[in-house]
Amino acid sequence: MHSTSLIPVEGHSNLKRDPHTNAILSTNDTDYEKYIQERNRRQSLENKIEINSKELSELKLEISEIKNLLIELANK
Repeated sequence: MHSTSLIPVEGHSNLKRDPHTNAILSTNDTDYEKYIQERNRRQSLENKIEINSKELSELKLEISEIKNLLIELANK
């Protein structure tokens, strides 16, 4: 698709309409780059949270095992 085939949206200099799909498209490259950076930042944070959550679950399991071992020792 070529930007010359897009129809300008009245009152919005950075928006164009695709005549084939009738979709409104943004032609602002700066906003697009900001969006991509924010999306990547968010994905990175989600991955870190997922890893931390997994580590936390493993620590809880290990603490539970230690607690059980201490209870066994105390009962002997």
